[in-house]
Amino acid sequence: MSEEECKCTVYGVTPSYFTMKLVAAFEWTAVPFELKHKTLENKEWLEARSGTQQVPVLLVRPERWVLNDTTPILHWLDALQRTYHPQHAIAFYPPGMKGALVATLEEFFDEWVTRAALHFRWNYPESAAFAQRRMGSEMAGDGAGAADTAEMVGNMIERWGHMATKAVGLSEPTMQKALEEQFHRLLHRLDVLLAQKGRRFIFGPQPTALDAVVIGGMRAHFLNDPTPTAMLQKYAHIKRYVKESAEFNAARIERAKAEVVEGSEQLREFVLEVLHQMSTCGYGAYLRANRSGLEHKSKKVEVFFEEHDEVAAMYTRPYPEQSRRMLVRFLCAHIGGTDDAEHWNGMMREFALEDLFGVAHSEVSSCL
Repeated sequence: MSEEECKCTVYGVTPSYFTMKLVAAFEWTAVPFELKHKTLENKEWLEARSGTQQVPVLLVRPERWVLNDTTPILHWLDALQRTYHPQHAIAFYPPGMKGALVATLEEFFDEWVTRAALHFRWNYPESAAFAQRRMGSEMAGDGAGAADTAEMVGNMIERWGHMATKAVGLSEPTMQKALEEQFHRLLHRLDVLLAQKGRRFIFGPQPTALDAVVIGGMRAHFLNDPTPTAMLQKYAHIKRYVKESAEFNAARIERAKAEVVEGSEQLREFVLEVLHQMSTCGYGAYLRANRSGLEHKSKKVEVFFEEHDEVAAMYTRPYPEQSRRMLVRFLCAHIGGTDDAEHWNGMMREFALEDLFGVAHSEVSSCL
């Protein structure tokens, strides 16, 4: 299969965090794709083919592959571009330490910042009503009785949304307030970083997988739903970043490769803030508790949020542990056995994350 022969269809909905992550990534490549809504008409077929109720789902022709996890899809896109269009390839996962950081920060935005997306959407009535209408409309399709169907679907999605916020420990006002404070710290560091002259993307002139998830979350949630949109008005550089990201494509790669962004202190501060939050704001604690809970077949676990000294009950889920293991395998293959491994483990140790994301110095098989 050549890149020119590859035809990709992304099935999802535009208010979906991961649908828009994947759309952003495809927009930057030369791989042809189209976005189609998941609707009641194609729901049964799509879920039977993909084995999941979640979105997005990617259908690849002519092979008729069906893929449904955005991070492996981005790795596949990386390989596809390197093989068929190396001169125009976007490195979603760059070589060395940069790629290790990109993948690890992407994991945090995939698995933990989604809590902020759920909170701002479903714990604020105006945003909940907006999302209910929009998602119901997209999933209802255009058939007879679409308006009534849209309302029914929207009500079902809203009920799911309120259950999801409870499942991730966001029922109590104190937990909600702490999350909002942490999210604004993250946005502040990102906005300061993007204020740098020539800083088109987080790690420089070209996008990475981290940009895909950040921009996807912004398009689907934080600069889409009324409540977070109002809160984000003060972050002018983030708004510009999201808007201008849509203008970047494969034709601009050569020019981007020649661009240099001066200064790294702002990037360092952003990365350190993310690692700090991974360590002290519940994410690392949840991964450890979730792993133990799965081993003991527990439905819920108690998670300690060190930064604000609180405990919240959260549901165990197999996927976060599966995803963590996928990330560690990538890290081991990417920097294991190199001089970067020692540096990486030292950084993870500094933030008390080595047991979760440390890499072996030699054999990949010994990483897990």
